[in-house]
Amino acid sequence: MTAPGPTGSADPAPDLGAPPALDPGDFPAERLSYRHVDFTVLPELEAESLLGRLGAVMQVTASPEVPLGAGWAASRWAERRALLRTMRGYVAEADGSVVGFQLYRGYRAAGRHCLQLVAGYVLPEYQGRGVAHVMNARILFREVAIHPARPFYLVAAMVNPIGLHAWRRRLVCPAAFYPPIPGSSAPHARLRAAAAAIVAEQFPGKVFDAEQGILQAVTPARGTPIPCSGVPEIDGFFEGEVDPLRGDAVLMVCDGSRWMLIRSAAEFLRAIPRARRARSSRGNRTAMPTRGAER
Repeated sequence: MTAPGPTGSADPAPDLGAPPALDPGDFPAERLSYRHVDFTVLPELEAESLLGRLGAVMQVTASPEVPLGAGWAASRWAERRALLRTMRGYVAEADGSVVGFQLYRGYRAAGRHCLQLVAGYVLPEYQGRGVAHVMNARILFREVAIHPARPFYLVAAMVNPIGLHAWRRRLVCPAAFYPPIPGSSAPHARLRAAAAAIVAEQFPGKVFDAEQGILQAVTPARGTPIPCSGVPEIDGFFEGEVDPLRGDAVLMVCDGSRWMLIRSAAEFLRAIPRARRARSSRGNRTAMPTRGAER
């Protein structure tokens, strides 16, 4: 998951109701449908309807029983809703019901275009199936397809060590990945400078530890314990440096040049066949076998 959206008051979000119950065993990642949405151009009624469906997924995923993101679920709904209307993203659906989404926005900072992953949620019963990977891969390759000659920075304020590990593993050049992780090669000096510039422009007034990549008090307070990635270096980094009760996040900045993506293509291209099969499955959903729930 990526970092929660804007901080707000502790007013509870309105109850939007739970998404329709589905059997996740019938919808592995490759059989979901994925569509790109641009909230900046969607008609008002269509945008509000979709935002309501995303809100239901947020509330289920960020429930008090799921520590990650619980603070965002309690932040002011009106503020969050206004922010989402400025975003683009991918939505994952199973039989017409939203089961996950990844939103992003673009801006210019540190002398480059920046692509910031802002909010990503997948229903708990669909997590660990590659759903987020498919959406993130499509975001990156969409950017490269539209602007093939434009280098960019991929940015995210990470509150989840699992997500940080996934990006670090897939972006195979250590020098193209910030923050520095103990036991790994140091990121390029240009990335360190870019991280500081991005914080100054996009997170004004926030305390930033450039050596560790820690943004302090950038999200609402989150519960504990922090989920584990299974990688001692990353889990130890989060445990020792990130204070969830203070609302800390780890700023991730990756070199999004074509050459970085080419070096990492083996990982990201695995998501493309999944997306193609998802499109072809739309016409055969009635033929999907019914199986018991799979975790």
